[in-house]
Amino acid sequence: MNRKPNTKIIGAFVTASLALMVGLIMFFGSTHMFKRSSSLILFFDQSVNGLNVGSPVKYRGVPIGSVESIQIHVAGQDPDSRAIPVVIRIDHSHLENELGVSSLFATSQDVLAAMPPGLVAQLSVESLITGQLFVEFSFEPSKVESYQPHLTEDIGIVEVPTLVSQLDQITNDLVHLISTA
Repeated sequence: MNRKPNTKIIGAFVTASLALMVGLIMFFGSTHMFKRSSSLILFFDQSVNGLNVGSPVKYRGVPIGSVESIQIHVAGQDPDSRAIPVVIRIDHSHLENELGVSSLFATSQDVLAAMPPGLVAQLSVESLITGQLFVEFSFEPSKVESYQPHLTEDIGIVEVPTLVSQLDQITNDLVHLISTA
């Protein structure tokens, strides 16, 4: 009762399995493959403890991207700067398809054009319990006039001005209040 295996059926099964696996990889991987996105760099002078790779980036509370990397120092950064560089990725596909916005963060030139009217980023608390932070974009024209860039050379990525987080500002104000009392 020894039957020889049918090599054609085995070959068809292996081929169909491989095709199915490639199709599933393309389907689940396409969410990243077909996304249009761009990167921006932010420099924070305060602690970024609680900010993680993958943390949300929001514009006035609406998610527009995520944190791509947090570094200690980047090429082109002023040697005297001790700020922490954070690279974020803005998801243009999400902005256009789901939010109906096509111009605010569409290109590097759009971001550069939004800076004189006061485009800034700052760290905000997502959860007081866990201490998780996220990056919040807003327009604060009066607060960015004195911003000094941290990049001394063009590295192919736009630097966006940052503000001290509201929690750090409250802490600094309390320290100043206590020290003057």
